[in-house]
Amino acid sequence: MNTTYIIIIGFVALYLFLYFIPIGLWMQAKVSGLNISLLELVFMKLRKVPPTVIVSLLIESHKAELKVKRVELEALFLSGGNVRNVVHGMIMAKKYSISLTFEEACKVDRKGYNLIEVIEKEVNRK
Repeated sequence: MNTTYIIIIGFVALYLFLYFIPIGLWMQAKVSGLNISLLELVFMKLRKVPPTVIVSLLIESHKAELKVKRVELEALFLSGGNVRNVVHGMIMAKKYSISLTFEEACKVDRKGYNLIEVIEKEVNRK
C-alpha cells in the first residue's frame, strides 16, 4: 500500500516538474541555435506568456536572420499585440527587401492593422 502511494506521488511530482519546466521546448531552442535558459521558460509560464509560441517565433526569426529578442516578443504579447503577425510580417518584409524594424512593425500592429496585409499591399503597389 505504501509503495502505491509513493508511485502515485512520484508520477504527480514528475508531471508537475515537466509542466513547469518544459525541457523538450528548451532542447528544441538549443538545437535551433537559441540561447534561452530553462529559468526564462519557467518565468514565461509564470507571467502567463505561452513559451511554445514565443520560442517557435524566436526560432523562425532566428532562421530568417532577424534581430528579434525574447524580451521584445514577450512585451508585445503582454501588451496585447499579435506576435505571430509581427514576426511573420517582418520575415515577409525581409523576403521582399522592405526595410522594417521591430519597432515599426509593432507600431503598425498597435494601430490595429494586419502587418501581413500592409506588406502585401506595399509589394503589389511596387
